[in-house]
Amino acid sequence: MGRGVAALCGVILLTGCSTIVKGTDQQVSVNTPGIPGAMCQLQSPAIGVRTVQTPANVTLPKSKHNVAVSCTAQCFSPGVGTLASHTEIMTAGNVLSGGIVG
Repeated sequence: MGRGVAALCGVILLTGCSTIVKGTDQQVSVNTPGIPGAMCQLQSPAIGVRTVQTPANVTLPKSKHNVAVSCTAQCFSPGVGTLASHTEIMTAGNVLSGGIVG
């Protein structure tokens, strides 16, 4: 069964550093459509290594680092992906209300 858990990236991540307006954490959903119960490992310098079983919701700290995701399930090829970090437009709110440090 060669279907990769690459269908893993029903993964949603809305990252950023607009901490004043949106807080310092974010909710991330990890899902492997059609393959419930897959074990996924999320890894970055900001979060270390976290393991979840799909479907899962996990709270991660906002960071400038991308998060590497690797999922495995019995009888399926491993799937990998990257949750890319990006800066939200609301970061401008930080600069206006708190300066660069926001």
